[in-house]
Amino acid sequence: MESSFVRSLGGLAPAAAVNVHLPVAGSQAPSAPAGTPCSFSSAPGATNPGQSDQSLYKRQLQHHETIPFSSKAGKLILMECIGLGGANAYFPIAEQFVTQSSPPLCGPATIAMVLNSLAVDPQRVWKAPWRWYTEEMLVACLSQDWSQGLTMHEFAHLAECNGTIAKMYVAGEPGGSLEDFRTCVRRVCTDEDPFRSRLAVSFSRSRLGQTGTCGHYSPIAAYHCEKDSVLIMDVARFKYPPFWVPVPLLWEAMNVPDSSTGSNRGFFEIEKNMDGQSRHNLCGSAGREGTTHVQDSAESPRQAFKRLLANGSFKSVVKGADANLHAFVKLFLANSETVSKALRPLSHFMRMEFIRKPKESEITMNRLRKYIATLRGDAQFERRQLEAVWPSHPQISVELTTLVILACTEHIHDLSSFELKNCDPQLRQLIRDSAMILGITPTMTESSLLSPCKRHPVVHEL
Repeated sequence: MESSFVRSLGGLAPAAAVNVHLPVAGSQAPSAPAGTPCSFSSAPGATNPGQSDQSLYKRQLQHHETIPFSSKAGKLILMECIGLGGANAYFPIAEQFVTQSSPPLCGPATIAMVLNSLAVDPQRVWKAPWRWYTEEMLVACLSQDWSQGLTMHEFAHLAECNGTIAKMYVAGEPGGSLEDFRTCVRRVCTDEDPFRSRLAVSFSRSRLGQTGTCGHYSPIAAYHCEKDSVLIMDVARFKYPPFWVPVPLLWEAMNVPDSSTGSNRGFFEIEKNMDGQSRHNLCGSAGREGTTHVQDSAESPRQAFKRLLANGSFKSVVKGADANLHAFVKLFLANSETVSKALRPLSHFMRMEFIRKPKESEITMNRLRKYIATLRGDAQFERRQLEAVWPSHPQISVELTTLVILACTEHIHDLSSFELKNCDPQLRQLIRDSAMILGITPTMTESSLLSPCKRHPVVHEL
């Protein structure tokens, strides 16, 4: 019998691109949970637009460690930063600096700014004959309501739908430590290729002494290594100017739970997708060059999985009598680029499930983690080794690799051929769920599920 999570997944056919819902200019911003990034939050003594004639014009930075960009000290830091080689991303970003068009739209504004700074062609006409990214030009294969801001998964999903690879890191989780963040900042800001990647952050304004209880998105443009500070190009220019902030302080502002999701905020490394066709194969959101028509040319997770299984070396390992987790992992690592491309539609699909079914998805991830913790033992691989296979999900790369391996067990073999750790019924169910999540039709019968397990396991060394 299918689990409730699997039943909740529904069809796996790729969804056509849909329009997003933007707040109407001049209208009252809808009330949103306090933790939702960029939800409108009134300052003390002020009210929402349309409720009063009282208005505001900008605010001053209050935290003593934040330095206004245009101040004397701010200018000096930038000059030093250029000399130290930490401002390679600054000029492309400064060329495309925008102000979010509405209080909830810091996320879409950040994405549009990043896309233009990376010279990503939207392949759709903005104002004839020009192709260009603005907030309203962003498309997605999953309906999103921007009036209450974006969660981190929604932000990453929207960036992916528009021609990038969005690596999401939650502060405080594996890969999201202060040192991990600093390393990522240094790499992106000193990259000699100014069109490779950008860094965006989701942080709590209150931790930086700024007004508002909501989270906020903006890109990072520069890193001063000696002062260990970054330049935030704040897209809410009507409220705060761009500013320099120490890396540890910014990380503390990210290491704060979002009350709408329960997870900490974090950062994103957004890479330009160098494969010109990937955006079409991924979810079909991007239209063909020179048109405004959105094409639905997506590859489903089922098709992607079948393409992976068609790989000769992959099949030989899967069908080997002594196949085990290490053989799979070695194959993944030896062919990380090929495997990663094959699994990109699945990666994007899982992102959609994290948005549509957050609780059920987290339950499945927790089940996988418990399984890994129980059976992994002294397995000779680490999470960082598998990040190349799942670039969009570096923090759960082990879990998703396990998901695929379990699905392979279901798809290729008769379960009765394997001695699955005491024939644990929960493990059997997890294997079946893994295959169903991937859209794989089970090849075994119910009777084979109940058969004694006798031979070499595929996953017993996990």
